[in-house]
Amino acid sequence: MRIARMMISRPYPLAGIIYFGLALFWTYPVSLSPAEMAPDYGDPLHLAYLYCWVNHQIVHDPLSLFDSNSFYPYDRSLAFTEHVLPESLLVAPFYWATRNPVLVYNASLILGLVASALSMFALVRHSIGSSKAAFLAGLVYAFSGFSLVEVYRSHVLHLQWWPLALLCLIRFAQSGTVRAAAGCAVFLALQGLTCTYFLVYTVVLFPFWMAAVYLGFGRRPRAVELGRLIGIGAIAAVPLVAYLWPYLENHKLVTTVRVLVEDSNDLFIFLRPSSKNILWGWITAFGGSQSGREFKGFIAGALMLAGAFRLFCWRRLDPPVRALGLIATLTCFVGITWMMGQTMTVGGLSMGPGPYRWLKSVPYAGSLRHLPRVNTVVLLGGAALLGVATQWLFLGMARAPRRILFIALAVIIPLEHWRPPTFGVAVPTGAHVPEVYRWIAENVTGPVADVPVYASRGGMRMRALYLYLSTFHWRKVPIGRSSFYPPGHSYLAEIFERFPDETSIHVASRMGITTLVVHPLMWPEKERAARLQWLRSHPMIVEKRRFTDALPSRFDRYGLGQEVVFEVLPILENHAMNLCTPMNEIERASWGLVSPLGGDFALARDGDPDTGWWNGRRKQDSSDRLRVGFRKTERIAAIVIELGKFRDSFPRSLAVEAHDPDHGWIDMEFDDGPEMRWETLSSLLRDPWGGRIVLRIPPRRTRKIRLSLTEEFIFAPWHVADLRLYRECR
Repeated sequence: MRIARMMISRPYPLAGIIYFGLALFWTYPVSLSPAEMAPDYGDPLHLAYLYCWVNHQIVHDPLSLFDSNSFYPYDRSLAFTEHVLPESLLVAPFYWATRNPVLVYNASLILGLVASALSMFALVRHSIGSSKAAFLAGLVYAFSGFSLVEVYRSHVLHLQWWPLALLCLIRFAQSGTVRAAAGCAVFLALQGLTCTYFLVYTVVLFPFWMAAVYLGFGRRPRAVELGRLIGIGAIAAVPLVAYLWPYLENHKLVTTVRVLVEDSNDLFIFLRPSSKNILWGWITAFGGSQSGREFKGFIAGALMLAGAFRLFCWRRLDPPVRALGLIATLTCFVGITWMMGQTMTVGGLSMGPGPYRWLKSVPYAGSLRHLPRVNTVVLLGGAALLGVATQWLFLGMARAPRRILFIALAVIIPLEHWRPPTFGVAVPTGAHVPEVYRWIAENVTGPVADVPVYASRGGMRMRALYLYLSTFHWRKVPIGRSSFYPPGHSYLAEIFERFPDETSIHVASRMGITTLVVHPLMWPEKERAARLQWLRSHPMIVEKRRFTDALPSRFDRYGLGQEVVFEVLPILENHAMNLCTPMNEIERASWGLVSPLGGDFALARDGDPDTGWWNGRRKQDSSDRLRVGFRKTERIAAIVIELGKFRDSFPRSLAVEAHDPDHGWIDMEFDDGPEMRWETLSSLLRDPWGGRIVLRIPPRRTRKIRLSLTEEFIFAPWHVADLRLYRECR
C-alpha cells in the first residue's frame, strides 16, 4: 500500500527505481555479471562493437564516423549496419570510463528498458493524469515477450523517443508552441536514428498521429501551427538525411536476392504465449509459440481492447484522453495489419492482401523484411490503450480496492510474458582479453586478420568476436558480422576458413593484409604443431611474436589464447599473367540450357545483370545441375559465370563435366588455384556489378557440358546472372 501512495507523491523517481529493478530481473543472469557476460556472442558483441566505435570516433574523428575499421577494404563500412548513434551517446560515459564493450552493451540494454518504460509513463500520466495507469502502461511497453527475445539486440529496445514525441505532439495541439513542435521533431528524429525500421515506421505513422491528435481536440490545425511543424521538422530532418546518405551509397553494393522472411502471420499469433511462460504456457488453443514474442498477454490484451472501447464514450472524455486513445487505436490497427504480412489471415482463413505487401515495391524499404520488429508499433499503441483503460477502471473504485488491483496488475502483467532465461555467455574482458590485441595496438599499423575464421555452418554468429576484439586496437579487419554484408565478404571468409593453405596466404598478401593473428587452439590438438611448422617454413610469411597466455575454461568456446602473429610478405611477381583470357565467345543463339530444377533459362543469357536463372531454393545443394547443349559439336576452353547483382549467390563448389558419346560424362579439371580464387574475389571487390567466375578447362570438343554443385551451401541459393562460353583461352 505504501508503494501505491508513493506513486502519487513521488511518481517519477519511484517508477524509475521499480523499472530499474525489473530490468535487472528481466535480463538475469546477464545483470548479475554485466562486465563479463553478454546475452550471446552474436548480435550483442556486434552491437557492443558499434557502441564503442561511435564513442571512439566522435572523439578522434567525428567527420569520418562511417569509415569504421570493419570490413576492410571497403569505405563507409559502418553503413553496412545500424550506426546506433543515439544509443551510443547515451552509454558514452560507460565506454570512456571502462573501455569494456560488454559493460557498455549491458548498460544500453538496461537503459533501453528503463527509459522506454519511463517515457510511456510520462506520456500516459500527462495525458490522463493517473500515475498508476501510467506505471502499468510503462510495464507493458518495456517488459514483454518481445523485449525478452530482443535482449540480443539492445538498440531495438530503445523505444523511449516515440512516447516523448507523442507527448510533445499532444502538448503542441494544446498550446501550439514552438517548444512543443521542436520537441516532437527532435524526438521523432532520434527514434528514426535509433533504427532504420523505426525510421520507416515513423514516416508511415506520423500522418495518422497528426490527424488523430487534432481530431481528439475537435479542431483543425491552424496554418501557423502547420508552418511551425513543417519548418522545425525540416530542420530536424537534416541530420537524418546526412546519416542516410552513406546507406543510400552502400545500398548499391548490398542489393541481394534475399526475400521477405515471413510472408504472413495469423492474427492468433498475438494470443500465443510462450510455451515456457509460468502463467499461460499451458494454453495452446491458438497455436504454440516458443518465444511468445508477439503475445500481448490475456489480461493486458483485454485491457488494451477496453481502452479502444472507451473511445465510444467520446464526448465524456477530456481532449488529451481522446487524442491519446485515438492515436493509440490507430497505431495498434496499423501495426497489427502490417505485422500480419502480405496476406492477412485469421484462424487460417485468408482475409485478403495485407499492407506489408507494398514494401516490395518501395525502393530500399523492401530490405526491412523482419516482420517481428513491427511489434514495437503494436506495443506503442497497446501500452497507451492499457493506460486509458486502467484509468477508466480505477475511476469507479474505492481507494483500498484500487490499490490492491493496481499492485495485482503490476505483478501479473510482467509475469504474463516472463519465462526462465535461455541467454547468457561469458565473454573475455579486461585482463582476460588475449595479450596479442594489446600488442597489436602498440606495434601494428596495417590491416589485421584473425585466422582461421569461424566456420560458416556453426560459427557465423561468432564472427562478431573479430569486431569486438578490434575495439582493443582499432586496426582494420576484413571479417565480421553485420546486417548486410559487402560483396565478396562471405567468399573471403570461406577462404580464410581453410587457413593455412596457399590460397588464404596468397589472398591475404594480395589484399594488403600485413598481419595475421593465428589462433592455434581452433585446430585439433594433434594438428597444431604440424600446421604451425608449415606456416613457419612458408616463404611468404614471417613469425613476429608468440604469446603464451591461457584463458579460463569458461572461454574455451572461442579458441582464444596462445596466439602467434605472422607478417605477410607482398607478392613481387604478377601471377595474374599466368591466367589465360577467354576469347572467341560461342554465340548464344547456338546453345541452350536445361536443368531438372526448372526456371527461366533465358534470364541466364539475356545480357542483363539484374536478371538471372536460379536453383529455386534458399540454399545450394549437391543435386543442383545446369546443362548446356550445343546445336553442333563445339570446342570449349572457358566458361564465365557473370554474377551481376546476385554477387552473394554464386556456386561455392562447382564441377564441370563434358559429354562424350562413347564414355558418357567426363570430369573436366579446371584451374581452381590461389590466383583463380583471387581473380573471383578481386572482381567483387573492384567492381561489385562486374563480379565473375572464370573456369578455364582443357580445350575439348563436345555437344554437351554440365555444371554441378558438389557440396551443400545453406546460406545462399545458386544464381547465374549470365553465362558465357568461349572456344579459346589465351
